[in-house]
Amino acid sequence: MRKIVLQRIDAVDIEKFPKGWSLIGFWAQEELLYLALTPNSRRRYELMKQKTEDNTLISEMFIKADHVRIEPLNTALQGLIQYKITLQNRPPSMQHVFNRWENYVYLALNAYQYPFIRTTGNTNDEWLYLGPFRDRFALADALDAVCKILRLPRCETGDWPCYRLEEGSCAGWCRSLNEEETNEEYSLDKLDALLKESFLKPSDGVLELLIQEKDKYFNDLEFVKADLLSDEIEIQAKYRDWLQFLYVARQLSWEDELVQVQNGRLIKVKTKERDYNFLPDNTIYRDNERLALNLMDVDEARILYDHWMSQHQGKKNV
Repeated sequence: MRKIVLQRIDAVDIEKFPKGWSLIGFWAQEELLYLALTPNSRRRYELMKQKTEDNTLISEMFIKADHVRIEPLNTALQGLIQYKITLQNRPPSMQHVFNRWENYVYLALNAYQYPFIRTTGNTNDEWLYLGPFRDRFALADALDAVCKILRLPRCETGDWPCYRLEEGSCAGWCRSLNEEETNEEYSLDKLDALLKESFLKPSDGVLELLIQEKDKYFNDLEFVKADLLSDEIEIQAKYRDWLQFLYVARQLSWEDELVQVQNGRLIKVKTKERDYNFLPDNTIYRDNERLALNLMDVDEARILYDHWMSQHQGKKNV
């Protein structure tokens, strides 16, 4: 395990942080203060260091810690196993100072309530939720692209209808909130069907439209526009991949000679010395949360999903 003394960390040391999955622990002598499982130890360290400027708890941890230990890992699953065992055997005294999911967001949809599409950090009301998504900016880009293509609402202010109706980038669905408006072209029932088709089904319809448009620009020698669409295509592909994960995550279950997974959670690890048992997910989800996970559980579920896909790609049953 690589050991780095905090007071002596400089740019050269950070450059030498291992690439790929690793465990990074903050220690005060032999007291474990905080432990993180991360695909990028340098980025995690720099993020936490930056947060010392406005987070007193993280600042206190950096003051108390005298060194960092970093353990490179072969796989994310190996890291998850070691992470959960360590938290059980040796609970870090300051594990609460940093929640990696604090900036994760859910996509919320409601065709019958303004602003129709929004992002939020909770699932408290009766909107339809999916997520969480770990990158709110990538999600915003994905929403912008789909809404532009299908003329869906992307409301920015409380005033409606807005400039998007005038420029033709939105069909003006908000007008149907006025009970006197009965135009089928922008009815809320039609919007409800479009929102579900666009954001809840992991089909490639939007991707195909973007690819066709990119090919058209390329054939017309408009390479700058084609390159811009390449970015949008990548964003949409990532959104569809995440949506497929959300459909599977809460049903993901298997058991082998090493682990037992139940409903997207690692609940048992089998070692030569002993078995380690962890709490299952007993969350009771509402119907409008059928594609939603708990904020704190999504990273674990994604690691398990990626492992299962790498081992069982092409099989129909989880």
